[in-house]
Amino acid sequence: MRGDFLLASDPGAEPLPPERNVIALCRCGMTSIAPHCDGSHKLAKVRAFMPRKDRD
Repeated sequence: MRGDFLLASDPGAEPLPPERNVIALCRCGMTSIAPHCDGSHKLAKVRAFMPRKDRD
């Protein structure tokens, strides 16, 4: 994510401003610092890009 944003840990929780202008959010569920990515997907060989069936 890039730009001006606020991230909350739970719905309805008080959002906290990020410490950086660019962050990566975890999509594989293996991170130990959720919701941020810590690179754990590399150890599990999870690919970040999965082709969509509806693309030509």
